[in-house]
Amino acid sequence: MDVSSYELEPGGQELIQMVVSLTELPELMIQRELEQILEIPERDSPERDSPKRDSPKRDSEDVTLEQLREAMLAYLELVDQEVTAGLAASSERYLKSSDKQPQ
Repeated sequence: MDVSSYELEPGGQELIQMVVSLTELPELMIQRELEQILEIPERDSPERDSPKRDSPKRDSEDVTLEQLREAMLAYLELVDQEVTAGLAASSERYLKSSDKQPQ
């Protein structure tokens, strides 16, 4: 898909389809992933840190490029938190197991 011909910023389903096609990954999988990413509360939202997230969803029919950017940033921040927590837990387990080993 040639995006250089767009004079206006695409939005809604056109934007979603453009992102999906540019990934060159299985379309249905990426479409579902983007829909889930759009459901992540924004950074400043109080629902962001709560285990039950009932914040208003961004509707893919109306999503703008800026909203998609915000959603992707929120997604990447959550992934980073999960990876950082996983690495910390893994390091802690390793240190505990190495303390128990006879020297």
